[in-house]
Amino acid sequence: MLMKILAAVCSLLVILGFGAWWFLAKPPAPAVAEAASPASPAPVSTPVPEAVQALGEGLDLQLAREPDKALEKMGEAMAKDPSLKGVRYQMAVAAFQAGDSPRAAALAAECIAAKENVGDAHILLGTMAAREGRHADADTEFAAAVEAEPANAMAYYN
Repeated sequence: MLMKILAAVCSLLVILGFGAWWFLAKPPAPAVAEAASPASPAPVSTPVPEAVQALGEGLDLQLAREPDKALEKMGEAMAKDPSLKGVRYQMAVAAFQAGDSPRAAALAAECIAAKENVGDAHILLGTMAAREGRHADADTEFAAAVEAEPANAMAYYN
């Protein structure tokens, strides 16, 4: 019995030793080239609290399945702070939920032009195209979503 235990312990030590050797013997990772920093960093803007409040209320309304009211509140948020990120995309989703496909498509296109939520905007456009039976357009939009955000699993799912 003692021999079996010793054999197991020795095997474990050999495995651990090999793992440590493999870990330590790996060549160091190549240095990542640092991006050239701009002469002066872009100023960081603080969102307008009233805009954030209106956006929160709009999201609450969207979750409560009141997309028309959600669009109104999110529009208020955009009016108070046009630089607030993600609002256009949420408005596009709310417009889609409200059945206003032309407005949803226009807002999604604005997202893509502004380089905000690009992958999600393409997914929304693809979903709308698929529901309308425009499968070639849907495939194009989903491919654009994968290209824009390769880590976005929803792009692959569709």
